[in-house]
Amino acid sequence: MSIATEISRLQTAKASIKTAIEGKGVTVPSSATLDTYDDYVDAIQTGGGGNYDVGLKFTGNTIPISAFTNTNSLTDVVISNNITSIGNYAFRGCTKLSACTIPDSVTSIGNYAFHSCSGLTEITIPSGVTTINTYAFTLIKSATAITFSQGSRLNSIGTRAFSDTSKYPAAVNVVLPEGLTTIGANAFTTTDGIATLSIPSTVTSIGNDAFRGLTYCTSITCLATTPPTIGTNCFDKTAGDHSGCTIYVPSTNVNDYKTAWSDYASRIEAIPT
Repeated sequence: MSIATEISRLQTAKASIKTAIEGKGVTVPSSATLDTYDDYVDAIQTGGGGNYDVGLKFTGNTIPISAFTNTNSLTDVVISNNITSIGNYAFRGCTKLSACTIPDSVTSIGNYAFHSCSGLTEITIPSGVTTINTYAFTLIKSATAITFSQGSRLNSIGTRAFSDTSKYPAAVNVVLPEGLTTIGANAFTTTDGIATLSIPSTVTSIGNDAFRGLTYCTSITCLATTPPTIGTNCFDKTAGDHSGCTIYVPSTNVNDYKTAWSDYASRIEAIPT
């Protein structure tokens, strides 16, 4: 058999695999490498599933910058355990992406990584993530849950990481994980779906406008015994009438908070027992 004939047979086989994959209702992205179609077959559930394992596409441990930007054929994504970081803009603008499973192996989520993924309904941050960078989950207005996994090693949330995210009416109860120390400016600005918010005892710094405009939030609880430093307008325009929701703090530190957070002194109360 000639080399030309063998190449022709391989190309026909690859085309057949592509057809089989798309017959299950999954679109193979134009960026996919023909030589890895066999990997995608294993990632697709039988019975017309739609889970597309993007981790299998890359030989390294990083999903590169802008790897899937504006790829609207992506709907359900699984990131395999060989991936440790999600690059900047990796899934930005994937508006039809409705589910994304991120493994505990991932330690860093890049700038704008899921920005404008308007179809995502749940955001789950795995325990391995230590850094969520700027604008990582901004403008995801369909989200009905923002969850941080048990055993989280998260220590910083970047500027506008979750701003304009979560679906109204307010029903999302956000519990930020212990170990978190820094919350960036505008981190959760105008996230209207947040009903209650809990800030862990380990937080030491909260940036400007971090929780400004949580219009329908009914309570914010801060567990730190030493009041974190806060930026300007940090808790402005919360509660339905913008008068500001109650801020609960440890009972033995109420006066410390009223002094440190003087702009919000009238709203500060002891955590109910």
